[in-house]
Amino acid sequence: PKQNSCGIAPTSMQNPIDSHNSGGSSKGCGWVTSWTTQSPRRASGTSIKSNHNKSYLSMDNSKKKVLNCIGAGKVGKSLCHKLKTHIKIDCIINQSIESADKAKAVIKDERIRTFSIDQLKSASSANFWMLSCSDDQIEEVSIRLSSTDLLRTGDIVFHCSGSLSSSILRENLSKKIGVASIHPLLSFNGSLAIQDSFKSAPVTLEGDNNTVEQIINLLEPLKLKPIKIASSDKSRYHIASVFASNYLISLSLIHI
Repeated sequence: PKQNSCGIAPTSMQNPIDSHNSGGSSKGCGWVTSWTTQSPRRASGTSIKSNHNKSYLSMDNSKKKVLNCIGAGKVGKSLCHKLKTHIKIDCIINQSIESADKAKAVIKDERIRTFSIDQLKSASSANFWMLSCSDDQIEEVSIRLSSTDLLRTGDIVFHCSGSLSSSILRENLSKKIGVASIHPLLSFNGSLAIQDSFKSAPVTLEGDNNTVEQIINLLEPLKLKPIKIASSDKSRYHIASVFASNYLISLSLIHI
């Protein structure tokens, strides 16, 4: 079958893995490539400064917090590569082991263990679960994750969709699990060099209050500009982001 931009064939909901969710579209793995790091105008977003306990960032690897990534496409690989010196990346779970192994090679951390989505129950527990699969796969992945015994009280599950809020996770996960969504307003082209653009780039977060604070702490080494928004504003944020990133030049040309 024809492969998408992540190098995998389009999957059914029984194999809901291995693509990067797009901020402007849920098709395949690609982002709207003309997105920039310019923050859109927000009706209720709040820019915040990081003021967190960084103690776990300097711990040896055996004491670091642990992150597992499900669907390590462009976004997942980039974030894991950037975070690997600050947090233990334990498991990469993709549609196939071959795809997970390719992601591991890009992340460049030999300690990572790789699994296919069908082997999810064989993975280990983690403090953070990042779902960087495509938008239309997030719900099914969260259902599959909730059916395992991997989640513990206080663990955090977050996705990286630009259009969906954390409510899609809350519907399927216990209230003992923290849920959130993050969305870096960046273009990911498959090259890790794009990480140079992380500094001061806006990243929106919404979800459980304490969970959002912990994720801000997790992302602190990337030097992103965190912006909290309400879950109810996620769709408006998505529309504003697409509009600001793709249509302003066109509108200026026709003098609107």
